[in-house]
Amino acid sequence: EAVNDYHIRNLFRLLLKKCLCIIKSHAYVAQASAGRIPNYAYNLGAVWLCIQSKIQELLKVFVEEPVPVSETLDNSSSHQIFCFSDSSAWLAGIGEATLSPTSALFDATPRNLISIYPLLVQFLQHVKSILNAVDSNLTAQEPSKQLGQALEKLVHGSLIPYIKLHYGTKMSDLVESLKSFDTRDQIRATARMDILPHIGQSHLKAAEELKELIEELVALSRLIPESGGAIMMEVEWCLGSFLNTCHLLVEGTLCPENCLPQVLLSTKQYMPLIRSDPNWPFAETSSSPFNSEEEFQRAEEKLEADIIKDKLNITSLVWQGPKLGLLALVSSSLDWLASFLSDLQTKQVLPASSSSSSFRKVLQDYKTLSLRCFTLLRAELRLHVRFYMGTFLQGGFWKNTSTRTVESLFHDLSKELQTSQGLISAFVNETSKAVYLVRTMAKTLGSLLRKCVESLPSPVPHDTLVRVQAGLFLLRLTVLTVAPSSPLPKQVPVLNETFSQAFASEIEQAWNASLLYLMTEQEIVETIKEHQGMRCSKEQYKAALMNVSGKSAVQIDLLLFHLLLK
Repeated sequence: EAVNDYHIRNLFRLLLKKCLCIIKSHAYVAQASAGRIPNYAYNLGAVWLCIQSKIQELLKVFVEEPVPVSETLDNSSSHQIFCFSDSSAWLAGIGEATLSPTSALFDATPRNLISIYPLLVQFLQHVKSILNAVDSNLTAQEPSKQLGQALEKLVHGSLIPYIKLHYGTKMSDLVESLKSFDTRDQIRATARMDILPHIGQSHLKAAEELKELIEELVALSRLIPESGGAIMMEVEWCLGSFLNTCHLLVEGTLCPENCLPQVLLSTKQYMPLIRSDPNWPFAETSSSPFNSEEEFQRAEEKLEADIIKDKLNITSLVWQGPKLGLLALVSSSLDWLASFLSDLQTKQVLPASSSSSSFRKVLQDYKTLSLRCFTLLRAELRLHVRFYMGTFLQGGFWKNTSTRTVESLFHDLSKELQTSQGLISAFVNETSKAVYLVRTMAKTLGSLLRKCVESLPSPVPHDTLVRVQAGLFLLRLTVLTVAPSSPLPKQVPVLNETFSQAFASEIEQAWNASLLYLMTEQEIVETIKEHQGMRCSKEQYKAALMNVSGKSAVQIDLLLFHLLLK
């Protein structure tokens, strides 16, 4: 196609240049003869009319259906000013009686009009200035506008329908590629992560193809500004088709409405609360009402507990790694496309005839779905941690009613943290968001571990405390040695460091809290004085003191008040 465009453009450039020379020559004759030869009127309009008719005939050959030469290019009449049979294409042996002079070189298609439209518009402008210099009435006459009217008719009657059909077909193929995550793939995805690269590549390829498609259509809308509005409607239709397909993929296949992450997001209080996170990676205009991360963490945990209740289990979660990976890719690709669309709007490359309000709405819809996918992923990863910590929080472990050992419980949690870190590292392509997800999981785990330690029975059996510390040691060892792979090499060191530091810090706090249960009351008091109450939380000090001192909660609160005040 590129080669054809090049040759067609060159052919018309040469043709229109020759036509312009002919018009200039006849205009010179018309000006020279005016008033010098009595009763002689040179008809420049007839010359222009003849040229227009010949260019229209050639446009039919290239843009519409080829017609027999005997009907359109009969050059035997004496009134001919020039003829196409003198062209290099004709002399090369193409001009047979039953063929158009270019049918052996190019197929007739409305697409050819894209290459030659700017040349024709420029040609018409030059001719208009030449005719006005001779007689301004020439351009006002209806016959002088034939070529311009024919060109407009070809644009609206042939090119616009071709664009809709051509790009509509492209968009249909693109949408079909997005539906590759079918039932068979879902079954395979249950136990296999190796299918994710195939699914992810098809989605990313579709996003890249959509970007190229939009760039082509925007370029067309600027090339043919008179039809910019109609072409931009096609742009918005393509963007809407991609968005609707992604929406169905997310809501129907990846994260159905009965999944707990969807249940959380459908709650009115949830999104406003999440957006008030002091570390929220998206730009928000409103400031956070929370004074600290811990205050926000407690508010989120309370809301989650009220909504989830006893519904947390494997069947209520997305769970499967490939689905979560694709959910992350959908969020990233939509965010990438939204940035591209925002750049188009900022650089003012969109035609003036397009509706800015409808385009802004499409752009906002892309950002909204991208944010929703990211928030669903965040909620899912948090719930994974809550699921693995559920046994501890229910208290059955401390009462020795659990059938599983502490090693197996913490081993499964360690594997989950490693899997989640690998997934984030590989499929969340913006480092700030990837770091945010890792830290969110770490904060969730830290909060639950502290609750776990605070819920220890009083007095704490020695073997129970040993089991807790063994589990914490295993977790700490896991987060310090994890090294997941990622297709984004520059991101790996950052995430590994974040993962190790964030989780190690939270686990260390739980470890320090567990050590309090090995101390006497006086040792706990000395620890508070030494570290100025910064090593553990007030609740952890209180739980440990109540475990060893036998004092009432009021007495311990008063003691802590004086110690922490100092």
